[in-house]
Amino acid sequence: MSRFTTHFNDLLCCSPESPETLGQLVVAAVAAALPGTGVCLSAASGSLVNLLGASDEMAAHADRLLFTIGAGPTERARRNGAIVIAGPGALNEWPVLKQELLSQTDYQTIISCSLAPELAFCTLDFYFSRKEDAPQLPHHELAPLRDRVAQIFAGQATPADLRPRTISVRGDQLAAIDDIAVATGLLSVTCDIDMSDAVALLRAKAFVTSTTIDVIAEQVVDGVVPLGRTYWT
Repeated sequence: MSRFTTHFNDLLCCSPESPETLGQLVVAAVAAALPGTGVCLSAASGSLVNLLGASDEMAAHADRLLFTIGAGPTERARRNGAIVIAGPGALNEWPVLKQELLSQTDYQTIISCSLAPELAFCTLDFYFSRKEDAPQLPHHELAPLRDRVAQIFAGQATPADLRPRTISVRGDQLAAIDDIAVATGLLSVTCDIDMSDAVALLRAKAFVTSTTIDVIAEQVVDGVVPLGRTYWT
């Protein structure tokens, strides 16, 4: 906890806190306090999940995989307001996620922390390349860190405040978030389905084509794939 506070305060001196940078500042401080750990902070808004900050591209990709598949420790942590630790054995509960995570990243373990109760729609995720690294973050250390992150956001963060366009993340990550939102809306209108079903279609198409939801969304937005119901159902 003290390492996080020190790094966060140091970063604030260089980049003053603002709604546009807060998510990335928090993630950078967490990652600096826990070297070698992938870190992501995300917020759910309806059927979409917005990436607020990522320690590196591999962590961001893991976050996109979790959203694409739509099931895993992050979703459970957000739903239950809990801390969920999923090592190689526990990941067997989500075989598709485990297969994709191991084949597309170096990670073997995920720890997901809901920022409940104030910010239950937000999760702080830790990714570990070696399963033996995860025990270095037991519950009694994770809970204070989670609570401190929640305190930083408390009073100024709601799902509306954390829209993807107001968060400073890498340009390609931001574009991916926007594409998913646009593609979801397009499918909802053209296929006459609700937003949740539109996200499900994007996920399904990503799965059968062995890619991620942001890639499929970009193809929809760019007109590479048709919008007709026949193609998607």
